[in-house]
Amino acid sequence: MSDFKLTFYARRWNNTVTLNVRKTDTGWHISHLAINGDANREGEPFLKANLQQDNVTMPSRLGGFIAFVWEKLDDGEIDNARAQEMLNEVGDWISTCEKSQPTWKEWNA
Repeated sequence: MSDFKLTFYARRWNNTVTLNVRKTDTGWHISHLAINGDANREGEPFLKANLQQDNVTMPSRLGGFIAFVWEKLDDGEIDNARAQEMLNEVGDWISTCEKSQPTWKEWNA
């Protein structure tokens, strides 16, 4: 199977977080410190669980993009290098969402 990284900024840590992502026959195996497991093509439930655990603001269509990478890999339309590039773009997208949320001391600062 193919191993990848999904790296994004998390305001909670004021730093980046990297999830290990492995393509499986039916989806992804997603792992990080405490939340790990086999997920579907959209990364459910473990991708969202990792992001929610750190209160990361995420794009609403995230799962569809992750599934698209899986499908292109599975069909042989892209190689591992291109898949990693695409996952890097997804990580950048998550980071942009996380960094652009309002910061209010009464709520999240």
